[in-house]
Amino acid sequence: MRLSYVSPFSRSVHRRNAVHYAELAEAAGYDSVWAPEAFGSDAFTLLGLLAGKTNRMKLATGIVNVYSRSPALLAQSFATLDEISGGRAIIGLGTSGPIVVKNWHSQAFDKPMTRTREAVEIIQLALSGERVDYEGACFRLEGFRMLIRPIQDRIPIYLATLKSRAVRQTGEIADGWLPTHVSVRNIEASRAPLVAGANEAGRDPLEIDMAALTLVACCDDGETARALCREHLAYYIGGMGTFYHELMHGYG
Repeated sequence: MRLSYVSPFSRSVHRRNAVHYAELAEAAGYDSVWAPEAFGSDAFTLLGLLAGKTNRMKLATGIVNVYSRSPALLAQSFATLDEISGGRAIIGLGTSGPIVVKNWHSQAFDKPMTRTREAVEIIQLALSGERVDYEGACFRLEGFRMLIRPIQDRIPIYLATLKSRAVRQTGEIADGWLPTHVSVRNIEASRAPLVAGANEAGRDPLEIDMAALTLVACCDDGETARALCREHLAYYIGGMGTFYHELMHGYG
C-alpha cells in the first residue's frame, strides 16, 4: 500500500502551507500528492509550484474535468507538467458535475461517458507524439501534433467515477480508478463493475491501480476531528451536486 494525500484547497489554507505540506509529505515517504480543482485554485499551477519544491513524489491532478479544457490543452498541460517535474506526472480526470461544468464554466453537461472516453483516447494519442486525426461524437481534431513530449513513455491515466456504468468504462480504458469517500464495507461491491469492464476489454483487473480517497483528521480531540470531517463532507454533499449526495446516502 502507498500513501498519498490531497493538497489543501480551502480558502483558509495559504499556498505557502501547501508547499510546506508537500515537503513534509515527501520527507515522510508519501508516494504522491493530488491537486483537486473545482472553483478554487487551478490544479496545474499548484502542481507546477510543487514540482519545483519536491524531488520524488508523483504529481497528480485529482481531478481536472473533461469539460473546462479541451483534450488537446489537457495533453499539453500534462506533457509540460511531466517535463518540468522530471517524469512525475499522473493524469487524474473526471466529469465533475453540472454545478461546476454548467454553472461555473458555462458548458453543457452532456455525454459524460462518451466525452471521457474520447478525451482519454485523444490525450493518449497526443502524448505519444503521433499526428492526431480524430473524429468522435464530442471532438474532432485534424492534423494536430504536439511539439513537446513527456518524459514518461506513458503517463498513467486515472479516472474518478462513481456510477456503475462509468466505473465499468474505467475498467475498460484507464490505468487507475479514483473512488471517492470510500466505504470499506462497500469497496468490493463498488469495484465489481471495474472488474467486469476490465474482463470485457481483455485486461487483468489487478493491473488497474486504485487510489481511494478517504477522510483522515489528525487531532488530539475526537470531536474536533469529526467536526473537520463534517465540514469537508458538507462541502461535497451540499456544493458539488447530487452525485455525492446519492453516494453518501447509499452508504447509509
